Amino acid sequence: MTPGSPQRGRIAGVWFLLAILVVVWLAAAWWARSEFLPYDVNNTDVGTYLFQAETFASGHLARLTPEPREFFSQWQAIVRDRSFAYYPPLPAVAMALPIAFGGSPFLVPWLSSGLALVLTFIWIRRLAGKHAAWFGTLALAVSPFFVANGLSVLSHAFTLLLTVAFLVVVERWQATGSRRWAVVAGALLAAVFASRPVNALALGIAWVPWAAASPTPRNAGQVANPPRLWRGRQLPIEERKQQGFMGVAGFAALFVPLALYYYELAGRWTLSLFTDYWPRNRFGFGQGLGRGEPGHYFQTFADHNLDGFLRNLRYSAEGLATWWTGNVWLSAVLLGLVGILLVLRIGNRISSIGNRFWPLLAWPAAHVFLYAGYFTPSTPTTGPRYLAELMPLLALATGWGVARLATGGAAVRRLALLLFAFAMVVSVQAVVKFLRLNQIGIPARRAVE
Repeated sequence: MTPGSPQRGRIAGVWFLLAILVVVWLAAAWWARSEFLPYDVNNTDVGTYLFQAETFASGHLARLTPEPREFFSQWQAIVRDRSFAYYPPLPAVAMALPIAFGGSPFLVPWLSSGLALVLTFIWIRRLAGKHAAWFGTLALAVSPFFVANGLSVLSHAFTLLLTVAFLVVVERWQATGSRRWAVVAGALLAAVFASRPVNALALGIAWVPWAAASPTPRNAGQVANPPRLWRGRQLPIEERKQQGFMGVAGFAALFVPLALYYYELAGRWTLSLFTDYWPRNRFGFGQGLGRGEPGHYFQTFADHNLDGFLRNLRYSAEGLATWWTGNVWLSAVLLGLVGILLVLRIGNRISSIGNRFWPLLAWPAAHVFLYAGYFTPSTPTTGPRYLAELMPLLALATGWGVARLATGGAAVRRLALLLFAFAMVVSVQAVVKFLRLNQIGIPARRAVE
């Protein structure tokens, strides 16, 4: 590609338009946060994250607990001789940086959301082409689910950034077979584990078997043929072993400090401070699981069983469909069309489906089923937030579906573009409604539903 060539100009134009989209989104998000109040400051989870970040910003892992100790009771923080949050530390470590320099912790989810838009565009473009990338990224930018979590200092915006970074790196690993991408992928998986461990487990279930079986050869010539959603080839077994070792090394580089952090606070080797403080606050089924004090909110969800598991699955499906576009039926139509297109494509080209397609199915299934095994669903002001990190996949599905329909005849193309435009309008209306209801104090989780 020569300087001044038309192709270079087109690429520069794409990046310029993407930069405009991200800057507009960041400006709107900052204004919305200021104008419609930091609505999540009274959420006990948010208070605990801020407490954890301020503790780290002071240069400590925990704080000495003043007397009377009972006065400082907080059920998301462990209050003993020392007080500390029982959440994984990485999101608070990130927020500690602006706090230490006198800035706002909101900078972290704010910037994370902007960068997540960029990486989502890159990921979808490499998997499904530029048109799918534009449709998917635009849908993500105006989704009430994305906006709500992007304006919150909970861990989801930061973990979403780590998740889509992992997806981009895995795609690069798949395309090039380079060992350095294996190291980075392992490190990012550990970073997700240090933010939201169940999310990392779902990613691991989907991509570790893939990594063990089928990275593509190191052949740069194959990288220039997008889209590659359906392709994939295998490396020799010895090369796969070496790349697997590099991936494990990258994972260990961040996992070991995390294990040492937990040991310092708990006084024993553990991967969860949750159960150290509250043994019944864990995944699984059983009598008394999740049960808190009499009258506590969690009493509603105690004694997790199959009925609770199925209830959580139903809540996840309804919540994702409702919050993705702001209208459950519209989301169902968009994603349902994608399902039909996939079935038709699989039926017509079953022999061409590559190994990278299957992790995209295994990942959301593992994520949803794992969280359905937790005794309480996510019911705060930001939608089904336990599933927020699946949004890049929703963006991919939406973008790919609309782009595929737009390649049809003139009538189908017009219908696809009208459907997408209508979805954008409905999403923006849902975002406006969500923000206004927060401003006047109505619980925001009813804003979209």
